[in-house]
Amino acid sequence: MVDMNKFSLAKHDDELLAIIKPVKQYSNEHKILALWAIDCLNRILPVFEEKYPNETVLKTAVSTLQKWIHGKIKMWDARKYTYTVLALAKAMEKDDKPYSQIVRAASHCIATCHVPTHSEGTAMYAQSSF
Repeated sequence: MVDMNKFSLAKHDDELLAIIKPVKQYSNEHKILALWAIDCLNRILPVFEEKYPNETVLKTAVSTLQKWIHGKIKMWDARKYTYTVLALAKAMEKDDKPYSQIVRAASHCIATCHVPTHSEGTAMYAQSSF
């Protein structure tokens, strides 16, 4: 499990980096890693939805990223939604830390459209959630 006290995108997790590094050779690296980030988030999304069935921010983040992947919206438009997701994470952090980690995974997921290495953040937060 990732030690979130030492979490930093500047300090890469060696196992995750081994997954990400080979993708850098492809011209569509962003989209490949965005799809991987969605897969990582989807592994823990049901846990979040079970506790917060009426919260739609995370699903909207995934659908927004999918729109970017398919060329339906521009990167900057997708990236803007990151702030909505982060606001939810900050609001939840004090009262429900494990679930706020899932929300932070979602923020990194959508931020992958801007910086591909945010996909690693998605995986790290997803892994740290429980």
